[in-house]
Amino acid sequence: MRLFERVSNYIKNSSVFDKNLAIDIIKFQIEHIPFYAEYIGTFKRRNTLSIENIPPFPVGLFKQHKITAIKNPSGFFISSGTTYREKSKIYYNKESLYLYKLSALRNFPLKNTEIYTTIPTNTKRHISSLCWMLHLLIENYRGGEINIDDISKIKQDAVLFTTAMHLLLFMQSGRQVMTPFYIIETGGYKKLKGYNRMHFYKKLRYHFPHARLYSEYGMTEMFSQFYANENTSYRIHPAAQVLTKGTGYLRVFDFANLFHISYIEVPDIIERNDIESFEFKKRDINDEKGCSYTFE
Repeated sequence: MRLFERVSNYIKNSSVFDKNLAIDIIKFQIEHIPFYAEYIGTFKRRNTLSIENIPPFPVGLFKQHKITAIKNPSGFFISSGTTYREKSKIYYNKESLYLYKLSALRNFPLKNTEIYTTIPTNTKRHISSLCWMLHLLIENYRGGEINIDDISKIKQDAVLFTTAMHLLLFMQSGRQVMTPFYIIETGGYKKLKGYNRMHFYKKLRYHFPHARLYSEYGMTEMFSQFYANENTSYRIHPAAQVLTKGTGYLRVFDFANLFHISYIEVPDIIERNDIESFEFKKRDINDEKGCSYTFE
């Protein structure tokens, strides 16, 4: 069975981390991505590959180099960070998007309910992986784009996918929505001075007293999404394993990134609670990370 099929089956069916498959993915990426081979070579570990001795790849290098195993990409996603001087480009083709689709659908926590979003999925899904993912979810579960002013029209038990800034704009109107639906915010609240996630949720609760609040965390252009509700930590899933031990930088092995680099390190400090969850602590660089649609 070719590697693509093995990875597809793993994403669809796995329940435990497959170290052997992970090593085969790393070998494939070393063979097909010259810059990655050079990077791994600097650590002189290519002949003794194991998850324990392979260094994670810093995501900042995606801003400086074209890093892909795809020979003829059909397009690329641009990073969703708030640093505009440099943007990561993640190239895709039909096969890579298929893996992303499997991972996104399996990991989404609120299946089989209509999904609405204030984020422009139709116009930007070819350059934003977040918009691409939302378009995928809407195709599977129905729903569509919605204006901020129309949030009160969302049906009971539906899902609203939005940004912290969009929610803040709604809150500033002073309105309340009594309908019990789900809100998934995609980040950006760190840019709202004086707020952290829980503080923001307390303010949000007045305007949406019966809503169930979720947070989506991740490098969406890297397709490493994690979800948490207001009472839980971010849940780890088999397709994107968090390999950080204790407190430290977020280290993720993402099987859906077969055609790029699966084992990456993000300069976010997290605390690993147990084998199934982690807490985000803070961003460890000066440039704040957040949803690119938060400040339009």
